[in-house]
Parts: sequence; C-alpha cells; structure tokens
Amino acid sequence: MGGLLMYCSIPFFVLLDFILAKAVMPVLMGQSVDRPKLDDFIHYRRDIMDELIWFDQFNCLFCSWANGIVEYLNVACDHVLHQKRSGWSLSQRAALLGCGSILIFTGLYITIINRSIAYFHSWTRLSLLANWRDLRTKGYGAAITSGFARETMFLTKFVMIASSHSLKQIETRWCPIRYVETRRVPAHHDLFLSQVGVKEIAEHLAIHGKFG
Repeated sequence: MGGLLMYCSIPFFVLLDFILAKAVMPVLMGQSVDRPKLDDFIHYRRDIMDELIWFDQFNCLFCSWANGIVEYLNVACDHVLHQKRSGWSLSQRAALLGCGSILIFTGLYITIINRSIAYFHSWTRLSLLANWRDLRTKGYGAAITSGFARETMFLTKFVMIASSHSLKQIETRWCPIRYVETRRVPAHHDLFLSQVGVKEIAEHLAIHGKFG
C-alpha cells in the first residue's frame, strides 16, 4: 500500500514541479541573485542505481524528485518571505493567484494522502492542525503587508511541510534503502532489491554511513 500511495501522489508532484516550482516561485522571487535553484535540490543517487533492479530504480528516482521539489519549495517560500519589497508587480500578483488556485487542490490532496497513510497502515497520522497552529504561532508570513499574498505564502508553506512529513512516512516504512540503512530488510523486499544490491548497499553504508 505504501507503493500505491506513492504512485497515486505522482499527479500532485507534477503540479508542484511544473506550476509552483518552475512557473510560480521564480516569478515571486524575481531576479534575486541568491534565490534557490530547483536543480540544486534534486539528487538522483546515481552512485547506487546500478545495484537496484529497474522497478526500484524508478522508486528511487521518484523519491529523489519528490523530496527535492518539496525541499526547494520550502526554501523558496522562506526566500520570498524575507525579501524586502515595496509592493507586488502585476506578474507576481498573477503568480500568487495561480498559486492559490493550485493550493486548494494540493491541500485537499495531501489531506487525503495523510489520512490514507494512517488508515491503511495504522501509522501515526500527521496532525495537520498542529502544524497549522505552529506556523500561526510563529507568525509565518506576518511581515507581508498584502493579506492575499500573506495567506497564499502561509498556505504554500503549510502544504510543503505536510508533504515533507508524508513523504518521510512512506519512505521510512516502505523504501528498501531505508530498511537497509537501519540493518532491517523485510522479507517482501526481496521482490525489489537484488541480493547483490543488498550486499553492495550494506558495504557502502558501512564505509560512508549514508547515501548522497
């Protein structure tokens, strides 16, 4: 079921990638020389790809891609928040409007995924309300004078935090690589990892301690 949840979330991350990460955020950040770049956040772990069968190579590619997008958007939100500006340009206002529209869908989607994780796996369900309250208590986005811009950036940050936690829940309980890192490989993972792959990964971890 962890894999099914992962595959069902692909449309969600496609939206985050092509609309929020590649279209909206660059406009909101403007021409800032120190703005984060998406390519710096996506790492495909090429050093271990040869040790996995094709199916698990795809899984690794997905996790690297999805985690990179979420991490980038988290950092980009903070970058927009801390920029000094006298106002929002017309293109930035249009970007905020598009962002708000997408977040209505993505917020609902991540809520469904979060509840599915808890229901089908009996895992501890992420408290979305607790995360919401925590961001409010910290005053996230309070420095932005425009009410619509402030709430849009707040909601973007909230969805990214929820997405990050959901990815971690799926990855730490289903990903064969994560199980190897803890030296526990469930029997059903024989379907995903070659026996040579398990040995090579364990040796790599013994030397380097982690991947990436």
